[in-house]
Amino acid sequence: MRIAAIFLLLLPALTASPMISNLIMRAVNVNGGSTATLRAHYATPGSTIYFCYSMAGTGPTPTPYGFSLDLSPPIGGGLAPGWSATVNANGEAMIYVGVPAGLTGALVWGQAIENDGGVFSISPVIDGVVG
Repeated sequence: MRIAAIFLLLLPALTASPMISNLIMRAVNVNGGSTATLRAHYATPGSTIYFCYSMAGTGPTPTPYGFSLDLSPPIGGGLAPGWSATVNANGEAMIYVGVPAGLTGALVWGQAIENDGGVFSISPVIDGVVG
């Protein structure tokens, strides 16, 4: 089963639509053969951030929960081990992920999803070329 399908099946029940928020995602050091840093800012302390990515472009990709992700399948990250983090007291969450050397030159899109006790918010999509 693809990660996107697992991600959509395992998310808890959501509100009718994601909350409007100031949530943003940033990616640093996205270079082939290195470790990238993914960060979410302006989130609710104690909530969980799920970092997602696509190499197929932007969505929308409807979910059965009443909102759409702004990424095209297949969607990676999400509930896969190592792709989520708890938001700290400053409203930030961060993870480190390995970037395969073979991805140098590839275009990738990313989006963060915040789960604050069953209320979900999504960040705008970011994109960039793997260095």
